[in-house]
Amino acid sequence: FDGLAAVVKQCDRDGLDPAKYLTNYVFVGAPGTGKTTIAGAMAEMLHDLGLLARAHVVKVSGLDLQAPFVGQTKDVVNSAMADAQGGVLFIDEAYSLAARPGAAKYGKSFAEEAVDQLVQLMTAPEHLHKTVVVFAGYKHEMDCMLSCANPGLRSRVAGRIEFPDWDARDCAEHVRRSCERDGFELARDAYELLLREFAEVRRRPGWANARDSDDVCSALYVARARRLSGYNAVRGEAMTYVLKDVQAVMADFRNRRPVGGGTLPAPTGALDDGNVAAMVAGGLVGIPTTTMMAATTRTREPEEQMAAVESASEREREWDEAHVE
Repeated sequence: FDGLAAVVKQCDRDGLDPAKYLTNYVFVGAPGTGKTTIAGAMAEMLHDLGLLARAHVVKVSGLDLQAPFVGQTKDVVNSAMADAQGGVLFIDEAYSLAARPGAAKYGKSFAEEAVDQLVQLMTAPEHLHKTVVVFAGYKHEMDCMLSCANPGLRSRVAGRIEFPDWDARDCAEHVRRSCERDGFELARDAYELLLREFAEVRRRPGWANARDSDDVCSALYVARARRLSGYNAVRGEAMTYVLKDVQAVMADFRNRRPVGGGTLPAPTGALDDGNVAAMVAGGLVGIPTTTMMAATTRTREPEEQMAAVESASEREREWDEAHVE
């Protein structure tokens, strides 16, 4: 976005309209990596640059844009774009707009109808260089969707931002800062344990980065309340989350999120008791090392890709059988 800001300034000096440099985007990454948050920040920035009339974000899902009956999808898409006009339309789980293989013999699918209407509106005078559309979702699924989508869509989405998963320090720092905002302190040994726990649980299936970190933060208050209920606590009791609180919260988290297939690969230099303590003592743990706007993400292993393809194929067969009937 720094480059876009420079373009706007240069256009102003040259007496040119910078609007033609406003484009649409694809955001790829796992849940909880900040895609929605950055969409809001982007709307604010583009509005401040004078490229958007409103710092306004309308959030929908790919399924929201698909009506349940033939002929209604166009109206649904028209309504969403009208609501977002002059701002940002954020389409989460946009991979659900992918055309179903083999579905063409039954006529155009609702997903294809939605994409076709989006393409038409993105180039309409009331939206071209005036409304930004962001397509967001998992990297692999989004790449598949774009590869088989209406070619007109691919040519109209020039911007791409990849959101990496948070590492253990990102998660622990997020919890620490959230606690501090609420007036609580995270004890040193509790923080060290949190680092070790996050290094392990973030590799489990279903990990949701900031969302799970927020859940841990909320659970800490519950754990503290239970701990203090065991004796006559008084008002003004130390506003501190201790080791016992973290132990209780993370034990419950592990029970709810058991180890299974599809875990993330172990991070380089995995955290253990020794180097966690060293990092804390040396002041190396502070600002998260992974930023939301980084241009690196994990790519799926071949066996994961095959599993995803097989799962998608099974869903397509079920859909075809239902429609043949």
